[in-house]
Amino acid sequence: MKLDFNTPICGLDGAPIPDTHAGKLLANVLVSQSEGDIIKLFDWATRMHRGETVDLDRADRHYLTNFIRESKQLTLLVKKQLLDIAGRENGAE
Repeated sequence: MKLDFNTPICGLDGAPIPDTHAGKLLANVLVSQSEGDIIKLFDWATRMHRGETVDLDRADRHYLTNFIRESKQLTLLVKKQLLDIAGRENGAE
């Protein structure tokens, strides 16, 4: 399942927040962790940061979804938008 986080974060009004990027934001949160599958998380983070899609199997998508939900570093505004992206399969809901 290819996930594309190459999108801006939007405010409550639905307008893109200037200079925000969902992939870069999530990438920075992923690499700030001190635990987990280092190689896998670093690979995801570098791909997201470059604006590339990330190809995840069902287990990895479940892991990433839980990571987003449980993160203390992400706000609800950001979590919702990241979860919307992580819930898509190949760009379609």
